[in-house]
Parts: sequence; C-alpha cells; structure tokens
Amino acid sequence: MKIRTGILLSTVMVIAIGCSSDGVADKDMKRTQDRLAMQLSDSQNERSTLKTQLDRTNAELAEAKKGSADSSQAIAQLKKQVQDLEQTNTTLTSQIEKLRTDLANATVARTAPLNK
Repeated sequence: MKIRTGILLSTVMVIAIGCSSDGVADKDMKRTQDRLAMQLSDSQNERSTLKTQLDRTNAELAEAKKGSADSSQAIAQLKKQVQDLEQTNTTLTSQIEKLRTDLANATVARTAPLNK
C-alpha cells in the first residue's frame, strides 16, 4: 500500500509539475508573442515614418529638378537676348561708322567750295 501511495503521489506530483510547467511555458510564450508584436508594431511605425520621409525627399527632388529646368530655360533666354543685343550693337556700330563717314564727306563737300 505504501508503494501504491508512493506511486500515486509521484504520479500526481509529475502531473502537477507538468501542469505548472505548462503554465510557465504559456506565460513565456505569451511574453515572447507580446514582444514580437511590439517589435512588429515598432517596425511598421518606423517603415511608415521612413516612407513619409522618402516621399517628402522625392517631392523636394522633383521641385529642385523643376527649378533647375526653369533656370536652364531662363539661361537659354538670356543667352538669346545677349546674342540679339550683340547683333544690334554690331549693326548700330556699323550705322554710326557710316554716319561718321557721311558727315565727314558732307563736311569736306561743304568746305571744298570755300577753299577754291
């Protein structure tokens, strides 16, 4: 009878230890799951933040490219204006030289009859 009681007590203790071990294991598993869920949430938040920063940076890049294109167009227009002004300056210089020559010829022509 003592042997049966000993075996019965041993069996009950093994079952009790197994049940309590399952409770500890369940708590550890739950704690691990909670940690993983928090890490997943943190990772998703960080991903969202980084995506927002990426979108903002891409928008700034697009704006900079647009500004660069606008500047390039403005530079091209200014170069065209400079060329037009240089051509106008050359034309006016030629006209001035022609007028000086005509004035000199007219002065010579007017003073020539006086010298005779």
